[in-house]
Amino acid sequence: MQIAQQQADALLADSEAPTLPNFDPEADTLAAEPDGSEPSLAVIDILEAPPRARKRRLPHGSGAALLRPAPWALGIGGAIAFIVLAVTAPSWGSLATRDGMTLLAVGACAALLILLLRKSQQHWVRRRWPLITALVLVVGLLGVTLAPTIHTLQAHTLENQGNYQRAIDEYIASGEHSPDGQDIARCYLEWGQRDLRQQDYAAAVTHLGTATETFHTTMAASQAREPMGQALLKWGRELIEEQHYAQAIEQFARLRTHYADTTAEQAAQDNQDEPAAYYAWAQGLEANQQFQDALTQFQTIGRLFPASSYTTLAYDAAASDLYAWGQAQIQLMRYTDATATYQRLIKQYGNAPAAQQAQQDLNAPQPVKGRLLFASGPPDANVIVRLSSSWETGPNSYVQGGYVYEAHTDPNGFFTFSSVPLGNYLIDWQQGVGFTTLLHPGTYNPVYLANVESLHGTDLGDIQVDS
Repeated sequence: MQIAQQQADALLADSEAPTLPNFDPEADTLAAEPDGSEPSLAVIDILEAPPRARKRRLPHGSGAALLRPAPWALGIGGAIAFIVLAVTAPSWGSLATRDGMTLLAVGACAALLILLLRKSQQHWVRRRWPLITALVLVVGLLGVTLAPTIHTLQAHTLENQGNYQRAIDEYIASGEHSPDGQDIARCYLEWGQRDLRQQDYAAAVTHLGTATETFHTTMAASQAREPMGQALLKWGRELIEEQHYAQAIEQFARLRTHYADTTAEQAAQDNQDEPAAYYAWAQGLEANQQFQDALTQFQTIGRLFPASSYTTLAYDAAASDLYAWGQAQIQLMRYTDATATYQRLIKQYGNAPAAQQAQQDLNAPQPVKGRLLFASGPPDANVIVRLSSSWETGPNSYVQGGYVYEAHTDPNGFFTFSSVPLGNYLIDWQQGVGFTTLLHPGTYNPVYLANVESLHGTDLGDIQVDS
């Protein structure tokens, strides 16, 4: 419009410009000039302003109209997700990762929305929207890409503050892992050394052990070996004082098998800490009548530490344990088991004092008791009862001999032999002017025999005499 107005003004200002001919819109021809000459035509171009572009709206009632609130929903939803994830992120690196992924998702959705709008309106949206979308995508990509570096930076800060567990978590989030995670191994080393200074030996063993064994390819692993040995030694001694012998032995065994090159292991050998723990543990087990478990610990000393001074002590203690085991079985009247235990003691520990005592017990004479009853009347007092170590029988007769032991009945017919050597004996008794016994018909074997066994007395019960 401005250009057209300027041209119109220029035409009006031009005094030499030809005048328009007379023009009758209803006439078929142009009117002639007054002088009779041919009419002349003047062409005036009047420029009009181009029509203003109108914003094209999505038609109502169509599926494309659903795209109208999409930008607002995407923007509001993305902002809420961004804020929530930022507030709940446990660390800087997690914040970068979460919000980076959120921005990437929002950017991808925005790009898809731009394409849908292009398809529905047949023209591109304003230039600033693709630029904003591209910026969102770039920032999101940077957040995801830089997250490991951010995790590492925060881990260094936490490590310097002594917050080792969170520092380790951040190093793991940055991508470090066993067995070559240098930063993680260093954290465990520093953590374990602090525990050792604070005399928290259990925690020191846990953290230093992780550094040396889980991250064994790192420099921190070799640096942690010596403090790990000290932690094992001191924790083992602490557990002995608390009478937690099994746990103490576990620490000493770990020191002996995995850290033999440390000064702590040499100190443990010089002090005989591990065999001492076995010995104390076995004594406690024996006191609680856990004889088999105690024997196992005593025997372990001789197997693992043959040069230790505790080996001789364990030899005699194992023999004593077996003897006490046999005594307990006797009290429970498990005489067969007790005999087997004593025989095992004599076989395995024949040179121990307890083995000699067990042999004496097995060979010791035993008491024999019973009661003699006559069918013809009440029990008689002072009736002689004999035990004979050898005999011969025949039809209606017998001959006794060998070692013969005598006892007298009391007024109730009871008799007791206080000390009878082990063996099988014929029983006969005084009747009238002689002695008699009962024989089985046909076989002529004695009806009443006394079998004297090891470790316990023999009760013959009632001997019934018919006549």
